[in-house]
Amino acid sequence: MAPKRTILSVLLLCLLQCDTTFASAQELSAPLPDIEVASRSPNAFRIFNAVHSALRQWGSSIQHNGLSFFPVTIPEGNLFYHGRHDAEKPASFEWLAFEMEHASQFAQSYDFPDDSVSPSLLSKGSQLGQALSLHGKVSSIEAQIHGTHDAGEERASDTSFGQYILTEHGSDDDDDHGKPPNRRPHYPPSARGYLQTYRAAQPLNLLYLDGMAAAKCPLGTLDSQNLILLDWDGRKDMMRDEWERAGALCRQAAEWGIDGYIRMEAGFEIIYCNFSTGAGLDLVSVHGSPWRNETHDSANEGWGGEWFVMGAFEWLRAASARYHGMVRGRADIDFSGMVSAFSYDVNTTNPDTQRPELPRIVNATAEERQGIRDRVREVLRARQGKTASSVDWQAVVDNIVTRFSARLWFLTEASPSARNFRSQLATLLYPFLDFPDDISLENVSRALERCTDIHLSTVALDQKHWTPEDHAIYAAVRSVSHTICDSLFTMRKEIHSTNGTTSGDDDAAERVQSLALDLRAKLDWTTWKECGKCPTPEEMCFVAMFPGGDAEDHFTPRCKNQDEIGYGYFFNRPLVS
Repeated sequence: MAPKRTILSVLLLCLLQCDTTFASAQELSAPLPDIEVASRSPNAFRIFNAVHSALRQWGSSIQHNGLSFFPVTIPEGNLFYHGRHDAEKPASFEWLAFEMEHASQFAQSYDFPDDSVSPSLLSKGSQLGQALSLHGKVSSIEAQIHGTHDAGEERASDTSFGQYILTEHGSDDDDDHGKPPNRRPHYPPSARGYLQTYRAAQPLNLLYLDGMAAAKCPLGTLDSQNLILLDWDGRKDMMRDEWERAGALCRQAAEWGIDGYIRMEAGFEIIYCNFSTGAGLDLVSVHGSPWRNETHDSANEGWGGEWFVMGAFEWLRAASARYHGMVRGRADIDFSGMVSAFSYDVNTTNPDTQRPELPRIVNATAEERQGIRDRVREVLRARQGKTASSVDWQAVVDNIVTRFSARLWFLTEASPSARNFRSQLATLLYPFLDFPDDISLENVSRALERCTDIHLSTVALDQKHWTPEDHAIYAAVRSVSHTICDSLFTMRKEIHSTNGTTSGDDDAAERVQSLALDLRAKLDWTTWKECGKCPTPEEMCFVAMFPGGDAEDHFTPRCKNQDEIGYGYFFNRPLVS
């Protein structure tokens, strides 16, 4: 990790680079982002992709190991949803969903056959549990997601997601020592579920943990919480310690002056830390969910049978509506406050050699992780009581991705053709060439600079108000933009350096395609895994989203109907792409 800067150097940096209203010199004691580190590979590409996928379900599902933190403001008036098994407001922290289909999975009414049956007997492995699950008697979505399931357990990869939801029951211990007051250690023989709707009574200040930070699995999705924010030693149970994790995060939130955290699984959620009156949320409504004999549909036995399986699919479909982001005004990211591990000189190599594309923070030192945590705290505290100005870096990277994504896909996937490749490269590069001065294939330095800076030119006009994080993001995005443009000019040189014969053209086209493939691998844009509009309305373009999806859904997403969606990607080990 780069050494901590002195107060004098921090003051000089702020005078030269950042808006002095963002933080006082006294507050700036944590290590600042390192521009050189942010601009080098693979960090620059990961910062670029983190910005591109922020608060977007699709990209965050594919690149699910996030190591970046973003301040987020929820504007007043937004609605959120909470499912539970009583009609009362939570006594302390709890989870809120952005989509009602998400929260509805936690609000299902359930009934056990009689008072003598303990939920611990209804485990997946017991005959009683299997029999009752087949008849739709038991729901465990609340326990499975929020704290009682052993995520390391092996599962059959050919089981459907719907059947998985029906057969997961959890098993609470008899000892309820240490359970928080809003945790039911045992389910009653029957309980009606309730869907609660809340409205933001004021702007809510949250910290967004990127990637799929709500996935309780062994792939590294919890690193930003366990290792950076909480400094846990990694021996915590992923699923069973979710309540302890949320409680520790909320204690930290109180210290840092925020209302909670945004995380993502199959849908975005908020860990909201204080439901008391006047703490930011107004209860709008409480609706009871139906018993099996209240649905007017005897054929499917109410929630416990076909409806519940379909409900799980509709939960996933609702999450998929946020593949490319939320509606305007739902959640506002302050990109100028983005604190990323990729802007620091720390080891983010995955010790699992089968998954080198997934960054981990497990090999960083405790001091290095603390430095990142301290910077997150400083950024959040500096925003309190101020209107934080923010550079819309996501708009910048969106312009770059939309400019190059489809044409790079063409260069890598089309049959090699010198004629077609010359046309594509001319479309991409001629706007930056000034003929006749730039007719040379060798001296393209001025055109390369134009190509590199075109999408950054507008935001670069206001650098005097930038934060240190803005400068790190700029360095990363410019590095990626330069890599793209430099590679394209190299391809142009290759495609025009032929002997004029058919064989020469073919060889040049193959070289260009090889260069394009190398560039695509470096960029690792999630747009290239999209499957487009599905042929039938019964299907959705499905990518693995915790807890649903198998390895195929992660590595090669495709259109699927509810019967085709399985599970196992987040739980089965080892995984081979």
